[in-house]
Amino acid sequence: MRAQHAPVLSPRGLNVGHVTRRFDGLGALAPRRMVARASIPRMRIWSAFAVALAAFVTPLSQPWLTPAPAQAAVSIAYTLDKLVSESTAVVLATSVEQRSEWAELGGSRRIVTFTKLNVSESVFGGATEGIWVRTLGGVVGRIGQQVSGEATLSLDEKAVIFLTHAIDGAWVVTGMGQGHYPVRRVADVRAPLVERLSASPQVGTLVARRAGEPLAHARLVGRPVSEALSAIRSVKR
Repeated sequence: MRAQHAPVLSPRGLNVGHVTRRFDGLGALAPRRMVARASIPRMRIWSAFAVALAAFVTPLSQPWLTPAPAQAAVSIAYTLDKLVSESTAVVLATSVEQRSEWAELGGSRRIVTFTKLNVSESVFGGATEGIWVRTLGGVVGRIGQQVSGEATLSLDEKAVIFLTHAIDGAWVVTGMGQGHYPVRRVADVRAPLVERLSASPQVGTLVARRAGEPLAHARLVGRPVSEALSAIRSVKR
């Protein structure tokens, strides 16, 4: 057996803990030791070979070939005011290209994914077409890393994305998954299909700092794109 150790970092590159997983001969995962703070995103590592093989084998017949499910993140929820104030730019954009690679962040080597955005509308900040956004996690060769709570940008997907700069100057998503709102076409009684904002897949559980706060997630998810962008612009003013 061999162990894979990988730190958990914030999008700004700060080391906040790590999760260790060991691999058996079939690429299965088993817990060995975990060091992570409460409300900090946790990371899972799996064998890409096991993931590919699991696609052809049902979990019931060969459960050990299925990667361990990622634990949901629990995070303090952003208000829309806070999300806007901490963002350099907000865009309506489509992911058109991706690459994953190993990188040094916070003094540790880990996998990151760069996604190229085709910007169809700049809400504020003047972000131009063709910008690359860095997120934590991805797959390189036979090793994959997933960070709960991080934004998951899928190819050919349109989304409203809040952006800021990491300490090394790279574009990152503000608030991780809380700054990423994929656009979905939803049936509506007033029109055949309406584009509405949805929650980022890995955003996890959001907890309000104070009861009754107008949370960004509650104000944006489910709203038509035009209404959501107007709400963001009104806060920016």
